Parts: sequence; C-alpha cells; structure tokens
Amino acid sequence: MYQVDLEKVRSSSHSNYIRMTQEFRMAKGWSIFIYLFAPIIITLFAFLGIIPFMTEEFSLLAAWILVPVSAGMVAFMVYGVLSTYKGRLIIQEDKIVEIGVFYNLELLIEDIKGFRSDQNNFYFIPKDKSSKRIKITQHVGNKSDLTDWMFTNFENVEVIEGAREVEDILANKEFGDTTEKRKSKLKQARLVAMMLNAVGTVLGILLFFYPYPYDLLTMAALIYPIFILASLHFFKGIIRIDQKNASGYPSIIYGLLFTGGTLALRSLLDFEILDYRNFWLPAVSITGVVALVMFSMTFEFKFKKTVDYFSAVFLVGFLFMYSYGGIINYNCIYDDSQAAVYSSEILDMRISTGKMTTYYVELNPWGPETEIEEVSISEELYKELVVGETVNLYLHEGKVNIPWFLLAKK
Repeated sequence: MYQVDLEKVRSSSHSNYIRMTQEFRMAKGWSIFIYLFAPIIITLFAFLGIIPFMTEEFSLLAAWILVPVSAGMVAFMVYGVLSTYKGRLIIQEDKIVEIGVFYNLELLIEDIKGFRSDQNNFYFIPKDKSSKRIKITQHVGNKSDLTDWMFTNFENVEVIEGAREVEDILANKEFGDTTEKRKSKLKQARLVAMMLNAVGTVLGILLFFYPYPYDLLTMAALIYPIFILASLHFFKGIIRIDQKNASGYPSIIYGLLFTGGTLALRSLLDFEILDYRNFWLPAVSITGVVALVMFSMTFEFKFKKTVDYFSAVFLVGFLFMYSYGGIINYNCIYDDSQAAVYSSEILDMRISTGKMTTYYVELNPWGPETEIEEVSISEELYKELVVGETVNLYLHEGKVNIPWFLLAKK
C-alpha cells in the first residue's frame, strides 16, 4: 500500500512542462493591511525603545532589554513594508525569478527539484543543494494560478520525502522481522502519537480555561512527559518530537506544547515567587537530563544541518519552560510548610488589558521585601480591595525551598 502510494506521487508530475509567463505579488488586501498598520506598530515599538530614557530614574536593565527589542521589531516591520512593495515572483518560460528587498534570485525551470510549503511561504527547491531556494509568500495575489502551475509541473517534495520515510520504516528490521510486523508497528505508533497529542491538548485547554480540580490536572500535566518518553523509547525512533509536513513519522509535538506551555502559564498566573535563587539549579538540571534522554531516544536530530541546531535549541528552550511550570507548581501546590504572616498597605491598584486582563496592587515593603512591589491578584480579590487598605501576606518556604506568598484580605 505504502509503495503504491509513493509510485502514485512520483508519477503525478507531468512529463510535459506547461509554460506560463506571469508576475505574482502580495495580494492587495494584505498589502493595504501592512501599509496601514506597519507605521502604527513601528511608532509603538520606537516609543518602547525610548521609555527607559524618559523616566526620572534611568534603568540600565530596562534599556538593555527594551532597546534591542524595539530596534529589532522596527527593523523587522520596515523590512516587511519594503518586501511588500518590492517583493515579487516572476515566472518566465525557462526560469523563475525572485525579487527581494536586497537581492534577486534566479532558478532555471529544468533545475527545479520540486516545491514545499509552510504556513507563510511556498518554496521552490533546486536540484543542486548548493543553490538557493526561491520563495514567495502564501498571501500572494492570484494564488490559485500559482498553485495550479506548481502542482501541474513539479513534485511536492514533502510528500515524496514522507513516502520515502514510510518506505524506510517498512524496510528497517529493527521495527519487526517482517513487513507486516513493521506495518503494524507504524500503525501503533500513529495511534499512540494521536492519543498523546489529544490528551496533551485536552489537558492544556482544561488547565487554561477550567483548571478544576487544580491538583489533579496539575499532577496529570507533571507526569505527562513520562508517557512521552515511554513512547519514544518503545517505538525506537518511529515517533518523532518535531512535526514536518507530510512526514512519514508521527509526531507528539502538539500535546507537548499544549501541556507544557499551559503548565508554565498557570505557574506565572497563580503563584507569586519571592526569590528564584533555589529554582535555577533544579530547572537547568531537569531540562538538561530530559533533553539528553530525548535526543538519545529519537534519531531526528542529526546535527548536520543548521535547522537541526535550531530545532534542538527550540526543544531545550521549551523543556526549560516545562521545567519551570513543573517545579513552581510542585513547589507551591504540595508545600506543607507553616506560613509566616505579614501585613502591608495597598499604595495603588491597576488593570492591565491586552490578550489577557491582569489585576495588580502595589504594596508597601513587607517582611523580606524591602522595596515597593507590584503583585498580581485575581479579579475577585481585586474587586474587594481599595487603595489604603491593609492586607495580609502569607509567606511559605516552598516544597523545594523556593519561597512564595499569597495575598489575602486582612
């Protein structure tokens, strides 16, 4: 079945090239949108970069953070505007030409291996690996003309590679003594990956929108990676971490992203950490160990291409985020230490709106806090408090000695 599918894909490209001469640019709707909103975004980020220099007390740390972010985003948006104005793809009888902001690329039709795509762009892949690929945005005008021409004349490289990956799996005796056993193993791997992604996605959605019962959902999110590691170990490389379009290897990235991302977000929203000094060693250690275990259980990271290193760095960064959520949740939820009680006066209150609405109170120094600090609280508690009111702070040692506190009405 899998071999037949591959032959169908291979034979899908027409031997007779259908010629076309046409120019493709960003669609008018997208162009207007970029021209209207890019100046606003550029102005906002430019203002962000000068904020540290507008306050009475200059903050070097704020400058080190905000200025690079501001400069990077302004440069990115300016490039986006220039790319929208100048960028285009020109299809001629014997070649295609990409006109960019700072470069022009040409690729002869006969030298094109095929095409691939992602959420943002189409890519024409050259037969010669030393040549540069040509790309065009997915938000192009007359997109149907372009896609019809591509699918008629060239192979979808991702589909071909995915079919070849399936052939490799079915030919690998490490996955079974017979072809039938290897087919069964691949089918099981796909089912397990689908279930892990479904469970992880549901866990993430529940944790974010309806985290009840909190302890049970958090515990499920904490032990979820154990099932991920078990699946990687059992299927010996069939199940992959990363997701590639049309890949023959099933992936568990979506469940991992939903669960880990939401666990970290819940930690940020639900717990106020007083001191992070005891956090770094366990976080780095857990991240390093889990990353090494994952790298050893899957064969997708060859570290021969730049993309492998970027993927590895992304995975390590994500695992660190997962470690953050796991450690902070465990530290606070399962803390049975006796709380030390302090009092403080509310100096100010504010609401921050955006993708999420967050409620803050500004407190006088209290206990180990020697400076005025802002603390995020729930909407319900925010509505019950007023400026000038005295509140209680309950300081806990933490299950793994990361001190944290709760704010409550006196």
